[in-house]
Amino acid sequence: MPVPFRSLFAVAIVVSASMPAQQAPPPRPANELEFRLGSASIRRWSQDGIPRATWQRDERSPPFELRRPDDRLWFAAAVFDPRRERAPFDGALAAPAGTRLHVVQFHTQVLIEYRRALGERGIEVLEVLPSNALLVRADAAPMAALGGLPWVRWHGPLPNGCKLDAELRGWLLQGGAARDVNLVLADRRERAQLVAAVGAAGGEVTELGDGSLLLVARLDAAAMAKLLATDLVVSADPSGPSGRDMDHARVQGGADHLEAVANYRGQGVVAEVTEFFEETHPDLVGRAFVRGPSFDDAHGHCTAGILGGSGAGNALARGMMPDCTLIENGYFQGSQHYAQIRGSVDPNSPLRSMQATASWGSPSNASYTSISKTLDDALFTFDFVRTQSMGNAGTNLGVRPEAWAKNIIAVGGVRHQDNALPGDDVWSFGASTGPSADGRLKPEVCAYFDSVLTSDRTGAAGYAPGDWFAGFSGTSAATPIVSGHLGLLQQLFTDGVFGNPLPQPATAAFRFENRPHMTTAKALLCNTAEQYAFSGVGADLARTRQGWGFPSLRRAWDQRDRLVVLDEYDALQLGESRRYLVHVAPNTPEFRVTIVWADPAAPVPAAFTLINDLDLKVTRAADGVAWWGNHGLDSGNVSLPGGAPNRRDNLEAVYLQNPTPGLYFVTVTAAMVAQDAKLETPAADVDFALVMHPMGGGYRTSGGMTLALQTAPGGQLVFAPSAVPATGWTEGYLAVSLVQKDRLGFGAFFGVELDALGDGLLTTPAAVGNPFHFPRTPGSYPFANLLFPYPAWVSVFAGNDLDAVLVLLQGDEVVAVSNVARARLR
Repeated sequence: MPVPFRSLFAVAIVVSASMPAQQAPPPRPANELEFRLGSASIRRWSQDGIPRATWQRDERSPPFELRRPDDRLWFAAAVFDPRRERAPFDGALAAPAGTRLHVVQFHTQVLIEYRRALGERGIEVLEVLPSNALLVRADAAPMAALGGLPWVRWHGPLPNGCKLDAELRGWLLQGGAARDVNLVLADRRERAQLVAAVGAAGGEVTELGDGSLLLVARLDAAAMAKLLATDLVVSADPSGPSGRDMDHARVQGGADHLEAVANYRGQGVVAEVTEFFEETHPDLVGRAFVRGPSFDDAHGHCTAGILGGSGAGNALARGMMPDCTLIENGYFQGSQHYAQIRGSVDPNSPLRSMQATASWGSPSNASYTSISKTLDDALFTFDFVRTQSMGNAGTNLGVRPEAWAKNIIAVGGVRHQDNALPGDDVWSFGASTGPSADGRLKPEVCAYFDSVLTSDRTGAAGYAPGDWFAGFSGTSAATPIVSGHLGLLQQLFTDGVFGNPLPQPATAAFRFENRPHMTTAKALLCNTAEQYAFSGVGADLARTRQGWGFPSLRRAWDQRDRLVVLDEYDALQLGESRRYLVHVAPNTPEFRVTIVWADPAAPVPAAFTLINDLDLKVTRAADGVAWWGNHGLDSGNVSLPGGAPNRRDNLEAVYLQNPTPGLYFVTVTAAMVAQDAKLETPAADVDFALVMHPMGGGYRTSGGMTLALQTAPGGQLVFAPSAVPATGWTEGYLAVSLVQKDRLGFGAFFGVELDALGDGLLTTPAAVGNPFHFPRTPGSYPFANLLFPYPAWVSVFAGNDLDAVLVLLQGDEVVAVSNVARARLR
């Protein structure tokens, strides 16, 4: 039955976490640059030779320290400080005369205020460029008007040399003959204009790439120069010959996008290849370390190249994480899995792995075996994340037993037609498939099965003469591709991109200590993967063949401020439930929820392998319609309402397409706890990872209505909302919580925790000046900041942290939810 919104306040909202008291701003050095943009204040200075910067929303908000500024532009073709060095490109590689594509660099990291200010000046923002820059499109007049503005460090035209890779740069300068080229559109909506421009230049479109940012055309150098002179193409690279497709994997999975916008290349990530490879190869030298015996093996070397090759001698063969650290950890028997994984996470070892990948396994079969059990036991015990190839039998009868493990990330495959466009990918009886014998959905994800170009053993020692092999195939190729995506997701997590608290500073030196639980890494990988469209369990593309899809770093990055990642923060005993209240905003195309829990190893003779069972249920508050985890997702892309709880998988998901906007309950219930899975607590309980996106507000979201809290000694507390909708709502609530946990924005009620303390505040009548329940009154709170009128009340809780979230309603319908804000009471 419908749940009136006000009934949600029957239990109040006052709990929180710890956050250090706001420090006073550092002293103002002589070399400081300070300017205002809108209501925000931005400062930059040097301290002990290190550049620093802060941003302050308004005069009442505390300053926020930004990332250390980096004044270099990081293009793949060149790295330079544009105020001190000129771009190293002349002639045909220089910026075209009259170009509308420009780079705008700022004194700090890119801020929303910068984007907004550019838009107000008629400048179209296209992409973020590392570091501290935006790629924009505009006419000469608005660009010239940027000169002298204090927040613009530099601006200038985008050179053609920064749009092309090394191969195409040489080809263009030499006036090369016609070849297939991947063209990246400035705006995917301009595909028709680019098609016309290709024809006018004398070229021919060979792949339309509907829906993507790519269009493939056959062009000679003269035609390429004409297209580069337009503002339709922001970059181009070779559309290589058949089989040369490691660049496609980076495009389709988003590694190129992530590198372009934020320079993520696997820096600080330590990844194991559980095979032998040639660590002195030019693609790997200086980043590869040997654990145990060392041999040179062509198969293992190809997997290592896919995972972490630098592309030093062949840019098309560049791996997923060209700056990661690789560990050569070859062994031969499945019985060694446990010992190897134990060594991987040994805190006393200098080679502490964050993940491992295996493109080999024990003899294939259709069942959960002792090898499956051994691997499950090791992964459960040591909380380690690992990818595993399914095999190449084309059925579920010939699968590596390691892939049948519950806690592994099993990888299937697609034949990708030598392009980065998923629309023509097929399975076509290639990779081994699920389901498992006990009905579990396998594999978890997929990647390219065919014709992958990668690093090969040098000379004639490998699969082909030379140092690269263009035909590496099978799930042996797909698995390290997935592992590379996984490593970049771990790099994002350990940089704090998703807002999770980290035990150590968010630097590359502490990635091992800051890495997510294996369940979280798996949930994040699957929740953000791009599904293949399918209908029915017998389709060529199906859940039991491609799993939750092809990993998507683009989705994870682009949704980072609307994606909530609970890293085993909550645990349940038998019969207990944890219910999260979330808001789905209007025009949300898809809402996704994924839970994963580590399950103890199963007995081999058992027909079913699940030991502990958690149920996922998503309920629409307006009418009580509910969706159970995985119901309908075995045969389609969208969850079906009704059904029953899943009793087979330790990964459950609910995917809602074009969901009705409003409130939803996400409930996780411990339906079965047959074995303690959280050994660090005295109770027999199970913890779990939960990933949800995109959130319509609350939690740690940004980009909509914003709430800030300001405090001062003597019990002063100011509620400072911004971006409050002017109309469309009648009343609002401020849900507050004295912090009980140290994790900001991960509670159950829009990101805060509920208790009884705030019940009286929330049930007070709506009145102007009442921060906890108020009518819409123009000119008053929340359109203006509000100083809490009872400082003595605040003083009672001095020294505690306060969390708060602002909720606006039209009747019982939620209109907007702010982020969760926190301040220490004084």
